[in-house]
Amino acid sequence: MTDNCKVSLGSGVVMNDAREDLFQRLLSVMNMQGQIFKGLLALAKSKEKALIESNIEEIKKLTEAENTLINQSGQVENLRQKVTEELIQSMGLSSAQSKTVSEIMSHLPEEWRPRLMEPVQLLQDKISDLNRQNEINHQLIQQSLEFCQHFYDLLSDVEDEATYDPTKNSAEGSERKDRSVLFNRRI
Repeated sequence: MTDNCKVSLGSGVVMNDAREDLFQRLLSVMNMQGQIFKGLLALAKSKEKALIESNIEEIKKLTEAENTLINQSGQVENLRQKVTEELIQSMGLSSAQSKTVSEIMSHLPEEWRPRLMEPVQLLQDKISDLNRQNEINHQLIQQSLEFCQHFYDLLSDVEDEATYDPTKNSAEGSERKDRSVLFNRRI
């Protein structure tokens, strides 16, 4: 008799089970995204150390690993969008209404919201931390480039003074000659 009851309620139970399954898949995908961003953050911190040490080989390896994780992140994001779309449809919502996890949060059953909020918050925190770390790395790269440019400029000035340039005007040339004579005199 209980089996008959389950059969008569079957379509509703199956629908709820399907939604629960989609929700579990969404949680799983969100956790995967969190792990990827955790990995990206660890690589970014390692890259900071490599930048400080000017370890070019390590920077190359870390950049390759970052690219791999970024590609994986894109694949997981596509999966998240697909699962979110399926969940939206199973709840009878228009996909134009809600695309992001945050947008569908209010449409989820009350007991699901805290379960989804945790991986969403962790993901947002990791992304925020990664942005800060990337800004630090960007500043280190910028400082390194400025140092290289300054060093190049210093070498260029020394090279200009050491070479004959017939295009320089004679006043500047005689001034340069006077400076060199000053340093070449015996005391």
